Amino acid sequence: MSDSPDHTGTLPGRRGAGRLFGTRALAIAGLVAAVAGLVAGMFGEAWLPLDVLAHFRVHFIGGAIVFAVAALLPRLRALFAIGGLILVVIGIGLWEPAKRWAGIGQTPAAGTANTLRIVSFNTWLANTDWQVIERYLRGADADVVVLVEFGDEKQEMLDRLRDLYPHQEDCIDRHYCHMALLSRRPWAQSGVQSGREGAPPYVWAKFGPELGGLNLIGTHIVRAPHLRAQMTQLDRLGDAVNELEGPVVIAGDFNATPWSHAFRRFTARTGLDRSARYLPSWPVYSINLPQLPIDHVFVSSEIRPLHVTTGPALGSDHLPIETTLQLPEAN
Repeated sequence: MSDSPDHTGTLPGRRGAGRLFGTRALAIAGLVAAVAGLVAGMFGEAWLPLDVLAHFRVHFIGGAIVFAVAALLPRLRALFAIGGLILVVIGIGLWEPAKRWAGIGQTPAAGTANTLRIVSFNTWLANTDWQVIERYLRGADADVVVLVEFGDEKQEMLDRLRDLYPHQEDCIDRHYCHMALLSRRPWAQSGVQSGREGAPPYVWAKFGPELGGLNLIGTHIVRAPHLRAQMTQLDRLGDAVNELEGPVVIAGDFNATPWSHAFRRFTARTGLDRSARYLPSWPVYSINLPQLPIDHVFVSSEIRPLHVTTGPALGSDHLPIETTLQLPEAN
């Protein structure tokens, strides 16, 4: 008889219904979890630990779409969900290379007196292959280079680069600083803030009238789980920026994505804008599929970004950020 139990004592129809319900229930649970993470990440201002979830907004949106479709499928839900989540991760990692391949975005302008090309790169203290970094910088044709997590063991590299970048400021031998600022163009002043009174470490330079009195800062903001320290550092940096006269560029590793409360608070405090809408740059290890946009170049309203992209993998867990900016006409 069709309703007779099998050897396990379970009716075949009920067993099939159980499997059907189970996979659909898991897909719905995944959808709920993705939506919950997406919504919770919007309340970092109310409870700062939730700000960590904001960094994964794109992942939550992609996961919600995958689980919603999986819940509607008549079969192969688990296979679709697993494959879909993998494709979300791959898609995020290949976003910027795909844009370059398709020719989407603005084209770099030819170098002019009021065009500035910047490379900002967290080289990673554990990265010992500084020769590949030097080769990259020699071919990058940048006017200014910001190097983060750049230890004093790489002093030889700075000395070798003086033929290309004669103007240098650094704190590579200072604990919790480890940064260098290199420039082809002469500056009027330069210095280092090594992180006193809650301020972040940063290197800075003030250029002369030929660059419109540009203020350029390279910085490295502390990462999660030190969320309150991160907020304090961004507030102190914002206060310093608001005291500057003239156009401003800030480049470096902010350890915050554009959707986080910390990031939005900083831009609201300073009036600065990021030069790229979405540019995943971390993490990069054995597979070059960065997932989070945490390396940024901020500019004041007088400056127009012409082209922003990521550079190649160079042994760091970050990718370099390559930026071409159009500065105000010099008076």
